[in-house]
Amino acid sequence: MWILIIVGGGVLATIIGPLSITGYGNFDLLLTSGLKAIIAMTLVVVWIMILSTLKNWIFRNEIKF
Repeated sequence: MWILIIVGGGVLATIIGPLSITGYGNFDLLLTSGLKAIIAMTLVVVWIMILSTLKNWIFRNEIKF
């Protein structure tokens, strides 16, 4: 689980961090920030779903023993 958290932070910092949109004049920063926020929120939801699935799988395996 910790690996997913570390990988998620690394993805956000290295791939999404330098992302920029140009060509829209004064709206460049607004569009870039909005896109980064949407991507980050989507990744957070995906990470939570993966971690929840892993947690449930681990607890089911522990209960069987």
